[in-house]
Amino acid sequence: TLLAWLSKLPDALITARPWLCIALASAHIADGRLDGVKPLLKSAEDILSSAEKGKHATVADHAKIRSAVRALRASVSSLEDVNVQLSLELLREVFEQLPEDDTFIRSPIALNLGMAYITRGEMITASRFLNETITLAQASGNPYVALIGMSCLAEIQAKMGFLHQAAETDRRALRLGAEWSNSSEPLSATGYAHISLAEILYQWNELDEALQHLTRGIQLSEQCGTALFVQLFYPGLALMDELQNKTSSMPELRDLVKRFEHTPHKALLSRLLDAWQSRL
Repeated sequence: TLLAWLSKLPDALITARPWLCIALASAHIADGRLDGVKPLLKSAEDILSSAEKGKHATVADHAKIRSAVRALRASVSSLEDVNVQLSLELLREVFEQLPEDDTFIRSPIALNLGMAYITRGEMITASRFLNETITLAQASGNPYVALIGMSCLAEIQAKMGFLHQAAETDRRALRLGAEWSNSSEPLSATGYAHISLAEILYQWNELDEALQHLTRGIQLSEQCGTALFVQLFYPGLALMDELQNKTSSMPELRDLVKRFEHTPHKALLSRLLDAWQSRL
């Protein structure tokens, strides 16, 4: 993974290069390790400040680096802050200020906006940002964000009663996740699409196929970052409990939560778990 590769580099090398700081900060966010993000972003900003004062070698793309740092700070804030309205305001401000051609940075911010609006129950606005997420992520070559955006969009379509449209969105994500992978295994972000599709198939009483997608989705979602893993894994356990009429999922859930209860994502995980428990 990107995090594993970057973690092997010397700290002095990373903190001397702003784009490496940004790359590692992004990897930490994806893995749920928020405590390591802010020092990296500060290092990137310090390098820019030193360069502007003539104390550091000239750094190219000052504006893009500052935009990337601001965007990552907004992403961290949206994950740490239980106040969805404040997070939305910050994300919207950053999104509107980013250059339109900066598709790589705009795509995850659009995704965070879409997910925040889902939390507020504003599905039409959420759909608009998720469609933009998919377009931006595909344009910038960010398959992870594109696939998560598709699966979030499918969930909205399903909640609004458009089950066939939602199933096709999920299947599109599965196809692209296989095409974009550099190995025989699909990208791990397709785990969300598998679980989303399993929920639809369950409603159609296609239980065997639902269980196949559910099992595959849980296997793939274990490879995702901490916050996303819990978001995908928990509904999978709940659905498995219904499909197989077992009670073993709740002890598994408690073990899972215990593993993450001291992480910086604790507030986010609580919101996600509460949201999923309300659907059972």
